[in-house]
Amino acid sequence: MITPRKNPGRLELPKIDLNFDKPENIESNNERLLHNLKEVVSYIRRSEQQTQEYTAIGTIGSRAVLELRRLRDWYKQGAPNEFIAWAARNVYELKLLLDYILESEQNVQSLINQPLKDHKEILEGMVGLYNQTETEELKASIKEFETLLGALPEAEDVPKNAYTLAKISGAIEYHNTFYKMFSKYVHPSPWLLFGPEEVINSDNIKRGLVYTAQNNAFFILKTVVEKLAKDE
Repeated sequence: MITPRKNPGRLELPKIDLNFDKPENIESNNERLLHNLKEVVSYIRRSEQQTQEYTAIGTIGSRAVLELRRLRDWYKQGAPNEFIAWAARNVYELKLLLDYILESEQNVQSLINQPLKDHKEILEGMVGLYNQTETEELKASIKEFETLLGALPEAEDVPKNAYTLAKISGAIEYHNTFYKMFSKYVHPSPWLLFGPEEVINSDNIKRGLVYTAQNNAFFILKTVVEKLAKDE
């Protein structure tokens, strides 16, 4: 168990069996990961180092907790495998984002800037919903976001696809192996539309998806703990 202490260098990683051939371990593994990720996020939020980097790391950790809760609940409920795949893919992309921001302070700034850019793009997209006519309210909102963005330190956009993030993090081989599986489940693919139901929602695939999510959650946990220890 990870316990927040004054010296994060003394944190110990949990011992977790991630062998998905043993389905009886799935739920206990998930609970241990949830517990330890929550402990680390709590530690970060109480840390004296309230930097943008720590804020970003804590936010990624919090989202990983949310995805593991979804994974736990959907697994217990016997949800279709496409639900499990959504959570598994999200945890994987969180790992890629964590790797990305730990590369440089500039990447941290990119992640901090991105929500404002995204919000502005959403507002611009809403113009199309109003038959290409900008309402005065939308015009004012877009102008406001342009002003806010202009006041932020310059930073490039966060890469918009997982493939580019995987290249940055050096995980392209892993990405090419697993992302194809995610894609077949998180889109209305021919596999979901016409594949054999007994295979689409088979227990073997479900366990594989859960294992992938837990494996990436473990690497998030490990990376964050190592980061805390290094900074101390």
